[in-house]
Amino acid sequence: CCRMSQKSLRNFSKLFVEYKTILLNDETIRKLLFYDTPDALKREAPTKEAVDGYIFVAPVMESGITDFKRNTYIMLDVPNLDLDDTDGDGSVMGMIYITPVTTYKYWMLDDNKMRLFEIGERVILDIDDQKFSPSGKSTVMSMERVLIDKQLYGYAIKVITTDDPSKGSF
Repeated sequence: CCRMSQKSLRNFSKLFVEYKTILLNDETIRKLLFYDTPDALKREAPTKEAVDGYIFVAPVMESGITDFKRNTYIMLDVPNLDLDDTDGDGSVMGMIYITPVTTYKYWMLDDNKMRLFEIGERVILDIDDQKFSPSGKSTVMSMERVLIDKQLYGYAIKVITTDDPSKGSF
């Protein structure tokens, strides 16, 4: 008779690389990650290669500051994949966190701008309502502050996507 669709996480593995690539292509994000100074937005964008080590495809938490010598960085993480297959189509829906993190000392930029909000703005422009390896579009749902330790703050930017093209964006 009929065979139910097979669930696969393959497309979500590709998604991390795609997100990292699009974030590295954004000159504003590269400036905000690389330069700790308040005038980061006015400086020349560093190369993608120079900033590659500032975007982690794993949750690094406070070890990012001590182990990697980064004051600002981005973590990509999947806290939840919904494998419920009640409709029998084998689709997977996932929540991805794109979390820019910085220490309190580097929070503010010139012109009363906040570093993590500026990164968040760029993530929304680069990711929201865009199509990546999973067939449905990525939808930025919310930003939630996270405290990693008493000096290290971040905003978990929650993105939802699915590998079912019929479900589109959320």
